[in-house]
Amino acid sequence: CSPSCCTSAGWGLWMGIIFGILVQVLLFVAITLCTDWQKEATKAKNRVFTSSLPTDLLEK
Repeated sequence: CSPSCCTSAGWGLWMGIIFGILVQVLLFVAITLCTDWQKEATKAKNRVFTSSLPTDLLEK
């Protein structure tokens, strides 16, 4: 009995998993490099400072 990674079905499964991981890594790197992080930080800061507090926190 041979291990499942050496059969044709096992080989295809592992190649599919590896290819999927490679595509995921390449897309993550592309998105990370193309993002303007200063702009994202400014947007996040503005969201924090312009959000309203719940009224029960203001009464204490």
